[in-house]
Amino acid sequence: MYITTNGGGSWVETRKRTYSSMLAIDPATPTILYAAGAGVLKSTDNGVSWITINKGLTNTYIHSMVIDPQNPDTIYLIQGSGDYFYGVYKTTDNGDNWSEIATKLTLQSFSSIAIASSTRTTLYLGGHDGIYKSRNDGVDWTSIETGFNRVIDKIIVDPKTPTTIYAVGYGGYKSVNGGESWKAIFNGLPDIYVNTLVITPSEPNIIYALTNEGIYKSENGGDNWNALLNSSYVINFDTLLIDPENPTILYGTNYSDKFKSLDGGKTWNAYGERETDSAITGMVSNPKSPGTIYMGTKGDGVFISTDRGDNWNQINTGLYNLYVNCMFVDQESSVLYVGTEGGGVFVLNQK
Repeated sequence: MYITTNGGGSWVETRKRTYSSMLAIDPATPTILYAAGAGVLKSTDNGVSWITINKGLTNTYIHSMVIDPQNPDTIYLIQGSGDYFYGVYKTTDNGDNWSEIATKLTLQSFSSIAIASSTRTTLYLGGHDGIYKSRNDGVDWTSIETGFNRVIDKIIVDPKTPTTIYAVGYGGYKSVNGGESWKAIFNGLPDIYVNTLVITPSEPNIIYALTNEGIYKSENGGDNWNALLNSSYVINFDTLLIDPENPTILYGTNYSDKFKSLDGGKTWNAYGERETDSAITGMVSNPKSPGTIYMGTKGDGVFISTDRGDNWNQINTGLYNLYVNCMFVDQESSVLYVGTEGGGVFVLNQK
């Protein structure tokens, strides 16, 4: 956003990241501005500074969410519209109010936010335009991308060793010192795109990579990888869930089809009925009830299974936007958070 005070003779930038499709000026007080597009912003000083006034608005596309493991009322998310990034937001009151953070970053394509489980102040932000780290709850960010020559879309933190982080996209990288230095992984493999990594919580050296060329498995923290085949054909999964009580049991999905492995991914079989014709976008388990699994879809909302995926039921009461992009369950309260495509964030508090 730019302003001119001399009829267009010269212009001064007032805000680098509004991504707004319209602007309104208060007719009574011209120094008060409203910008609308990805939510609503307000300025009372001619655009020098801005605040968000989005409380009650729900037309938000959520790309990625994380919860503070030390304080479940604190949640961070990336919101935007489709593939476009519009900002990083934080709530400290369980979603009643949100404030924008990372406002000093002017890059436009972040898609993943992660938090180190040992401390609430360490955050990682990644996407096409870089990898950044914050040590103070997202107030300040520094670039930790060194030696990268590939596009990164996803940041994953080791659940047991939070200084070990992975960055994947076109290829992948690993850091064991919180991003100070990196090494390439997937060396010697085909030129693959890695959608995400799934780390086994009880054995973090066992990692599954979901790629456009099938699933790969590493048993030594990413140093070596083996393709997982079903007979002789490549398995391509959109999501993967590891059973929290038995890490050799895996649940995978391909569009709306569900598959299950009982031997750590060596063999797979389709299971259950097809509950939806919509794409399955995520599966998460309830930490206090490991047999309970939630499944998000792109059009039919959320399904729940209480018998490890054998039977499913929809749980969409109050979920008026049924396009689910991301989900997570709070480890302490078992509250389910659902980020939607155009409907903001919904919360399910299971009694």
